[in-house]
Amino acid sequence: MNLFPGYLLIKRLYAKYRYEIYKKLKHFFSVCRRIMPGWQKWTYCNGLKTADYNTWREIWHNTSRIYKENDYKMLKFFSCSEDPKIIINYLKFFIPTFETYENIYISTLARHARNTTMLTEIMNNFEHIQNR
Repeated sequence: MNLFPGYLLIKRLYAKYRYEIYKKLKHFFSVCRRIMPGWQKWTYCNGLKTADYNTWREIWHNTSRIYKENDYKMLKFFSCSEDPKIIINYLKFFIPTFETYENIYISTLARHARNTTMLTEIMNNFEHIQNR
């Protein structure tokens, strides 16, 4: 079901320029500037979807210096990656140090609920993630 006539066009453009979005995000963080609040979700989620682990980690470190560590909203954006290995590492090693760990875990599950491969990876690693 199309929500509006240009839906398919936007979907095609997004698929075509996804890598460009990722490159812009990487460049943006090379100069370490804050992203305006209205653009944070779109920028982080779309930029981190295709990021490799090294880029994801570099952005994590840059972001943790810019934003408050207890900013739950910012932490959720890092679960946008489509790479199961990044998500498992995120849940195992990066997130357990935060008080809002359970909320982030649940929001990560919800974000990837339609992706059976990702959901299976998260559930298969549940014991390892939970015991951190």
